[in-house]
Amino acid sequence: MALPEKRKHPPSFQHLPINRAKKLKQTWVQNQKIKTKWKLEKRKEAARATKQAEDAAVDESDTEGDDQAPSISAPIPSQPSPPTRKKRAPGRSHPPESESAQAPSLRDRAREAYSPATLHTYRSNSSGKPRGGKPGARGRGQPNMKLRMGVLLETIKRDFT
Repeated sequence: MALPEKRKHPPSFQHLPINRAKKLKQTWVQNQKIKTKWKLEKRKEAARATKQAEDAAVDESDTEGDDQAPSISAPIPSQPSPPTRKKRAPGRSHPPESESAQAPSLRDRAREAYSPATLHTYRSNSSGKPRGGKPGARGRGQPNMKLRMGVLLETIKRDFT
């Protein structure tokens, strides 16, 4: 049993001036309306396409049925078959050496991601409030989580493939 989706409410944009927040909220609502109309249209097109395919299949079976004894034709399932995955060639599990030589190795990427040189000084919190430490003291910077997460993702991919 599928859980009903929660209806998404428009963002409030409380951190912006009132006039700007109202405009952004209106544009967000308009975008959502356009998206829902587009999704509905796509669903209708898909339903029409499957119905036409069923009608064509029924017409073909009717012409064949005139020559033979009349029989009850089974309805064609309306659900399309699940998508098939493309399998890789068995010898191509890893990229060729020329491609991997250009990209830095996982060890080099990890060394770079965790080095003090990649600490960045721009704020990662959007509220702008200090989170701790001594007030007025400048920190050494935040770790660049994009680099670290990239390394983590690569190790996971390597371990599970």
